[in-house]
Amino acid sequence: MNSKLEIIGVLLLLGCYFLQGLYSLPTTSKTYDEGIHLIGGFTFWTYQDFRLHPENGNLPQRWASLPMLLMDAPDFPTDDRSWRYPDGWLAEQTYLYQMPTEPVWFLFLGRVMMLLATTAIGLMVYIYARRLFGIAGGFIALSVFAFHPETLAHGRLITSDMIGAGAYLLSLWGLGLLLVSASIGRILMLGIAVGLLTVSKNHAALFAPVAAISLIAVCAYSREYALRMWRRGLVVNGWWRVLCLRLCALVAAAVIAWGVLWSFYGFRYAAFNPELPAPEQAWDWDRVLANDSASAKVVSAVRESGLLPEAYLFGVAHILKGSEVRHGFLMGDYTYDGWWGFFPLALLFKTPVALILLAVACAISIYAYLKRTGRQLWLKPELAEKVTLTVPLIVLMGIYALVAGSSAFNIGLRYLMPVIVCGVVAMGALAFWWRKSRWGRYTISTLLGLFALESALAFPHYLSFFNRAVGGPENGYRLLVDSSLDWGQDLGALAEWLAEHNSGPEAKPVYLGYFGNESPRYAGIDARYLTSNRVHRDESYQLGTLEPGYYVLSATMLQGMYYQVARPWTEEHTEDYVKLYQEMARLDIQSGDAQTVFLQIMHSDPRRWLEVMETFEALRAESLRLYLIEQEPVARINHSIFVYELTADDLQTAVLDAQFGFPEDFPYGLLKAQIELALERQAAN
Repeated sequence: MNSKLEIIGVLLLLGCYFLQGLYSLPTTSKTYDEGIHLIGGFTFWTYQDFRLHPENGNLPQRWASLPMLLMDAPDFPTDDRSWRYPDGWLAEQTYLYQMPTEPVWFLFLGRVMMLLATTAIGLMVYIYARRLFGIAGGFIALSVFAFHPETLAHGRLITSDMIGAGAYLLSLWGLGLLLVSASIGRILMLGIAVGLLTVSKNHAALFAPVAAISLIAVCAYSREYALRMWRRGLVVNGWWRVLCLRLCALVAAAVIAWGVLWSFYGFRYAAFNPELPAPEQAWDWDRVLANDSASAKVVSAVRESGLLPEAYLFGVAHILKGSEVRHGFLMGDYTYDGWWGFFPLALLFKTPVALILLAVACAISIYAYLKRTGRQLWLKPELAEKVTLTVPLIVLMGIYALVAGSSAFNIGLRYLMPVIVCGVVAMGALAFWWRKSRWGRYTISTLLGLFALESALAFPHYLSFFNRAVGGPENGYRLLVDSSLDWGQDLGALAEWLAEHNSGPEAKPVYLGYFGNESPRYAGIDARYLTSNRVHRDESYQLGTLEPGYYVLSATMLQGMYYQVARPWTEEHTEDYVKLYQEMARLDIQSGDAQTVFLQIMHSDPRRWLEVMETFEALRAESLRLYLIEQEPVARINHSIFVYELTADDLQTAVLDAQFGFPEDFPYGLLKAQIELALERQAAN
């Protein structure tokens, strides 16, 4: 192919990917994790302090928040409670919704930065696949990347998932090149790539076993190794010599990666900037290291030695702790420990049918090629080099899939993103079939076209994509929730629906339970909250009376994934519900005087009262949810939000007593916050 035509083709596909992501942004509200990434990265830049969000990638947070520096955004207030008692979620609310800032522009420009980064990852996919499978393989892999619903869904969001996957791909490329031969440039490349990987997402530790296994595998068939230093070349023979030399090159790269990691933390161990006031509440190291696992012991040992920055280590420990127990939902079942089959099924549900067929064809094509090539694969130098470049890809996909299968993070296919991106590169192997026959070219072209069409039909709602074989996005809420479907992205669409169908003096009350961190008030929604989650509870979260009107639940809440209620509902739940109702009746809730109720609680047992209110709230929400999930909604907002209209009779059936609760104007959320703050102060004293 003419080089100019190749460049034009690559630019067209990359441009197509970028524009699909860009034009889908206006319809996508802020998803759950985006705000905390922005605020974390911004404070990393402005204060060189890492207290707010150390657990999800220093690099992507810094990258996305760069426009905030150029826009001269106001500094984060260091006297705010969320800074003094480090809490990134509350910090996000303070900065984006309670200060004179521009969250819409911050979000838009941060997403554009992410799109630029993931477009560069697309170019990396092309280069890697082209090196392995030729120009045809490069274009096949890039086409899959450019139209893959998962890369489009997450490549435009301010999270660490896509940059983490891209850093893995760059590291695997560098590892493969260094295993082929050593040079100063290749050692530097791998060191920088792995350093960027460590600060992209806290699953970077998996690269160590990938490198070790790849090293052993390559040395098993390659007993010769070339070393090029300062225009001088040296070829080493013999298994042990080759192994030692490759190992030394990897160690040198690891030292460089270690330096890159430290640079992102200002070469300072302490997470909190010593020039700023120390936090009033330090990180709870005892909690995140409260087990006897080998990983926790390693983190403890490294912490004591000071070999890695404190913020990085706390982020790793936080993720490891979170992976032990986590809410999970799959096809109507719930878990706290995770399922081995979650990610394979999620991948099957959310991959276009045509791409599944292409993947099967790719596997057959690889098998036929290996069978045809035989021993030549190891004897021909150019083929052996390609095998060496492929080994890290295969090892990573295997190890990552095994670790993901044993994890409790069964909340989204995005956690499999490194495997997906590596798999996209491997799709370039279809070039073996492409070059072999005209029929193969026709088949691959047709399937690629159908794949692109199925993806294009999902525009702009890539996050809620499910293939037609499982019922499409309309049926998605029955299969998966959380970031596989419902991440808060459709709150703006809900606001538009309510403006059209429920506005003016005759507007009915709106009760909202949605899974997201966007401020409904900022989005233009006047709603009463069904549960008092932490986010935005100062707006209108309250355990209030329920009136006839619109009841709105996003898919995650409709499936009750984060309600602290054991399932299934039993007679014991009903008995607890009644007992808590009777206890709540002891509070002077109808007085409307929050201070009176606060004093009544504080003079009794505030911790117990807090538990009573939260448990009653959860049981009532679960009772209502069980009723709603059996009803037909009056509207579905982009497959992730369900709107129901309930009458007084409906409510009488759905809950124990719809008229029981705090008055509408009672600041229930602030009352809970006041009690929690008082308990914190008591604990500190």
